[in-house]
Amino acid sequence: MDVQLAYYVFVNHGRFPGEVADLPQNEKILMYQMAVKEISNRPKK
Repeated sequence: MDVQLAYYVFVNHGRFPGEVADLPQNEKILMYQMAVKEISNRPKK
């Protein structure tokens, strides 16, 4: 999960993977849930 989250945040929000790696586990889980919600709310092509 950490690698996927770090990649997503880097590509979509410009944050470096080390910033995600330094987060506590509960914040990583929250960010992952927010990323999934954001992705699922994108318009279908």
